[in-house]
Amino acid sequence: MFSRAGVACLLVVLLAFGGVSTAFASAKAPAPSDIALKKATKLATELFDTDFAQSVTPQEKAALARKLLQTGLEEAPGTVDRYALLMLARDQAVAAGDTVTAYKALDAIDQSFQVDGLAMKTEMMTALAKSLRTLQDRGDFVGRAISLIGESRAADRLDLAVRLADLAQANAASVNEPLVLKKVVEAVRGVHEEQMRRAVVTRAEAVLHDNPGDAEANLTVGKFRCLVKADWAGGLPMLAASSDLTFAAMAKKELTHPTEPEAQLAVADGWWDLAQKQPASVRDPIVAHAVALYRDLQPRVVGLERVKVEMRLKQAGSAPAEAQAAEPLLDSMYGGIVRKEPDGSIVVANDDPIISAKLYRPPVTFGIIAMTDSTNIRIGYAADEIIFNWEMNRSELRVDGGPVAGRHKAGAGSVPVNTWVEIKLTVALDSMTIWVDGQERYHESADFSKISQHLKIWATRGALVHVKSVTVSKP
Repeated sequence: MFSRAGVACLLVVLLAFGGVSTAFASAKAPAPSDIALKKATKLATELFDTDFAQSVTPQEKAALARKLLQTGLEEAPGTVDRYALLMLARDQAVAAGDTVTAYKALDAIDQSFQVDGLAMKTEMMTALAKSLRTLQDRGDFVGRAISLIGESRAADRLDLAVRLADLAQANAASVNEPLVLKKVVEAVRGVHEEQMRRAVVTRAEAVLHDNPGDAEANLTVGKFRCLVKADWAGGLPMLAASSDLTFAAMAKKELTHPTEPEAQLAVADGWWDLAQKQPASVRDPIVAHAVALYRDLQPRVVGLERVKVEMRLKQAGSAPAEAQAAEPLLDSMYGGIVRKEPDGSIVVANDDPIISAKLYRPPVTFGIIAMTDSTNIRIGYAADEIIFNWEMNRSELRVDGGPVAGRHKAGAGSVPVNTWVEIKLTVALDSMTIWVDGQERYHESADFSKISQHLKIWATRGALVHVKSVTVSKP
């Protein structure tokens, strides 16, 4: 156990027979059984017994946590040894009040194993709140809590979001930073508003249980399913029976399931036109639904109808979003800031991302001015990671995870070192486009209409990445 030689030999054999498949490499392993985990944990504790005995102060516990984390990350993904070491790293980091290391340990477990990562992180945050000691620890803690609130809401885990909101609120005052307090207030308000909305939906669902024909209850639940959960198949019958005559008419038209392109186009056009009369919170999900209908229809229409469909798809957001002034983001981003430079830029490293406080849905454009001293400018939005100067092949632009997972592009990933570059990432409802210093490097089509994520920027493999500016704009 804990030997990497066997893993290396196995990889050599696999590569000799054609390499490791993408599915094999990316699949998450089942969490180990309690018996196997207990055995591996006992062995790991014995191997590090001297370190455990000498780790008494919070600083010593934090150092041991980082050592256990690094050892765990060197183990093969999916092994019980890796899981045991990462859990021990988490425990030591929690005891030390080290939010960053504890979060990294659980993040690594979540990436490798089939676990409820959000629940584990929420439990960890609850334990961490009792051992925070320094102002920096509390600042890191509150930043992580805000990010997890957004992830929990996006994953429909309101129970976790409520717990995290309470933790963020309880620790924000001691940070004594107006911007932090403002972000906590916004996050807590969002959770409370979500609670009230869910309560209204729950009451409406109870009404429908006793009276399925209630028009107002059908409207409430139908809008929630279609516009919030993007469950149009489940929500359309309710909209059709609702008290809003316009929504009801459109839902009934779609539920006839027309097969002729002309009739299908009329349905997509109807939703598109309806969206233009709604506030943004309602308009955007209706436009996303219309775009999905247009995309399915596009291959089967010709002439002016095809031109109209293509124009609507483009109008939904396939070009850089310059219509709205760019909003600065960098000052409100949380997470792994190694240091701030005199020119106002910040430095990120060590797989610890800076994270936007808000979630963003397409269409959206992010502008990033960054510089690397070597490799690995990594961006997370609509993909697990978009990598410039990848350490294995600097010229290849890597796109891992998300709707265009694996659609890497040779010759598009290299940026000069120790030089500021402007990276622009535009994610439309049906495409992703990336520019570097005004030149298009990447464009792929896919369905991004379900994306609701934070923006993340980080570095890895020893690289230091400076970030001067981050902006966001929407059309």
